[in-house]
Amino acid sequence: MSDLLYLGFCVFEPRRPSYFSKVAALAAAQDGAWRLYHDWRAALPPEGRAFAPQLAGWHEDELLTFRIEPNTRDEPNRDEFIVAAPQRPMEILDFRTVDPEVARRTLVEEGLAERRLEGRSVAVALRGDVCVVVRLERHPDERRAVASTGGLEELPLHALDSRTFEGDRIRERFYAVPGVTVGPQVGVVNWCLDADFLKSVVARLRRAGGDNLPSRSQVEKLVQFLAHAKLAPSNGEDLSAVRARLSVLAGQLGEGVPALYALVDAVAELQPVAEGLDARRRQLETELRAEIAPRIRSELEAAQSELTGVRDGLLAETRALAQQAEAARDDVSTAQADLDALRAAIGEELLAAQRTLADSAPGDGSAREAAESLSGRLSSTPEIWPRAAPPWGRVDPGDAETLGGSRYAERLKENAEQFGFVARDALVADVSVRAGRLTLLPEAEADAFVRCLAGVCAGEAYVRHTLDPSVLSLDDLWRHPATGAPTPFAFAWTAAKLDPRRYRVVLLEGVHRTPLDLWAGGLVRILERADRPANLLVFASYGDALLDPARGWAAVTEDAVGLAPTPRVGANAEVLGAAVGRPSLKSRFDPTQAEAPTPSDLLGRLPDIPATASARATARTLAALTAAWPLRAALDLWPVAAAIGGLGELPDDLRRGADMARARLTPP
Repeated sequence: MSDLLYLGFCVFEPRRPSYFSKVAALAAAQDGAWRLYHDWRAALPPEGRAFAPQLAGWHEDELLTFRIEPNTRDEPNRDEFIVAAPQRPMEILDFRTVDPEVARRTLVEEGLAERRLEGRSVAVALRGDVCVVVRLERHPDERRAVASTGGLEELPLHALDSRTFEGDRIRERFYAVPGVTVGPQVGVVNWCLDADFLKSVVARLRRAGGDNLPSRSQVEKLVQFLAHAKLAPSNGEDLSAVRARLSVLAGQLGEGVPALYALVDAVAELQPVAEGLDARRRQLETELRAEIAPRIRSELEAAQSELTGVRDGLLAETRALAQQAEAARDDVSTAQADLDALRAAIGEELLAAQRTLADSAPGDGSAREAAESLSGRLSSTPEIWPRAAPPWGRVDPGDAETLGGSRYAERLKENAEQFGFVARDALVADVSVRAGRLTLLPEAEADAFVRCLAGVCAGEAYVRHTLDPSVLSLDDLWRHPATGAPTPFAFAWTAAKLDPRRYRVVLLEGVHRTPLDLWAGGLVRILERADRPANLLVFASYGDALLDPARGWAAVTEDAVGLAPTPRVGANAEVLGAAVGRPSLKSRFDPTQAEAPTPSDLLGRLPDIPATASARATARTLAALTAAWPLRAALDLWPVAAAIGGLGELPDDLRRGADMARARLTPP
């Protein structure tokens, strides 16, 4: 479950059977306050919403706070996250600028005209960064919401995190951030009704032994009289005048009350008196317990005898159901393991069939029969019968040891050293291709550099698709223009779709020999789409000059990422190892296990994106940030992601590659 907390609303009335709905986010908790955002598609793809599988009791457009967790259901067009831990938000009523007594009287005595708060708990912000939490209920006589009287005599006083008021209003109101705004208890306040307060004062005076004080029944009659006569401070329209006069009268009558209280407290604190009172209290407690406890116990046992039997039956049923659930979970785990093993076996068989069929001639009828038979036995129809292909255009499994994702950056550095390249060039190139950017390389270094990166992530297996002037459109990258046979690029794309646990690396060799203006921009847009295989890494190489200068690529530096890796002079470890029969270390990594940023990590970078940035540049930058996340300990994360995405200033290595690509591929 994500640590980031969101506030949003229910998009539609929850529907049966599970009362499911969707929740649209409005704000995220940040620095103790709610912050509004207007485009949530990057954080909650694809629509800026999260699926809520169970929202019983909520209604359309009702607010709630929630967290998110990944949606593991494999369904088309699904929301990528589901709602977790939904709660109704607590509204904050701001009384910080007035006396706390005004706040008490407003909520307890007078009430609020807003019926929407009935049955809800609200936080009441007071002076001094403190607050109280009260539950509002409908007043029995009028259309107003007043505080529930239960517990008002000793109402907990909490610390208040005032940063909440520095955030954004949600629908013109402030709401508490759960676990942040309302802090720990720092004291207790008495917010009881004026009538109850008057009773408690007279009762205390009677306990103090005062003479000529009214009895309890007389106090009750006095309170009822004041209420019916509308002389209580909370009644009547002449509240201000009554309050002013009563304040003077109360001050004159109460001059001796503090002294009396002080005298009573001082006497009660004397050791003999305190000991006597304590002994008397213990005696009364013992007598009451001996008299009342047996009676209460017998009454409770008689009243709950039937419920006890029901409880025992429910406990037995619960234990039986728990055992059944545990057995069912074991069955599901076993079935899931068998299913995963079956999927892996089917994937291996399909790839083996693809490699076998790749060696057949274009007109081989037996190969066609085999492909159609395999397709008919599958629930879907993947393309597994490409035509005859040259060895360098075949999809090799790239068998090598699969390593954990924590070693990815380390292996990139090791292989760059092995092949004689600068480690940063390998790291930046890896981020670029995994982010879906077409990455351009000079022809002289392309083969060794791509083999270096493929040796890290794909067991050194990669596909070379040699281009020629017959490539006149994007479709010609999928089928050979002359024969109609599938191309190496098509083989690699299909293999990546069949097995998302393996990287597939493609080198489009010699783009300068083609009319780039007819197809290059379309390929860039295809690679940036969300439905491309995320484990397909595409490089392209270019020579010294365009075959047809008029058909160049004018937007090459905006569409693609140019790199100019320069190998060190002299023999490197790869050359020496090949000479003595000791090839370099090969490895593979599982793309599905790559570490990725959380939605809060992505949202935290939104302020760094200029307001004038295009949606395409923003999407490219966030994709680059996600691709660079496993390498964040070895790279300057944001500058590299921004440069690859087209938002930041190009560092020297990327500027050199961009200048070289512009000089050789743009029309004169």
